[in-house]
Amino acid sequence: DQIETRMAGESLSGRFHAYVAALGKWMPTFQNPVDLVVIDSGTLARLDHRKRHSLLQQARGSTGQGGVHVILPGDAAATPEAYVSHYPDWDREWIPSSDNGTGKSRSMGVILACPEQQDDAPTTEMPLARSNG
Repeated sequence: DQIETRMAGESLSGRFHAYVAALGKWMPTFQNPVDLVVIDSGTLARLDHRKRHSLLQQARGSTGQGGVHVILPGDAAATPEAYVSHYPDWDREWIPSSDNGTGKSRSMGVILACPEQQDDAPTTEMPLARSNG
């Protein structure tokens, strides 16, 4: 709610759509590529491997080039870094850890960016058929 209120205050609500999904149970379908996905690592830790893999695969597939996934630390023991292997070709932005004065380092989260397609990268478009004649 806070994000939606802030977007409305900045006159950006027409360009902003927020979805909250019960991970592992429902994933909305999107007409356009998603720019930002925020995931709680504690919620991921509670899913079995098959559901977690499927969810992250769907989220990656819904994200447009240059889109960002943020995996935040949750209340479970799993750290956000535990899920970086699901993003082998994505770019990672490093966030320094914090120790909160305890001397123990705690992850602040992980930011991963969907790579931009390179000009020389293969495309999935089918070539136009040539007519004989």
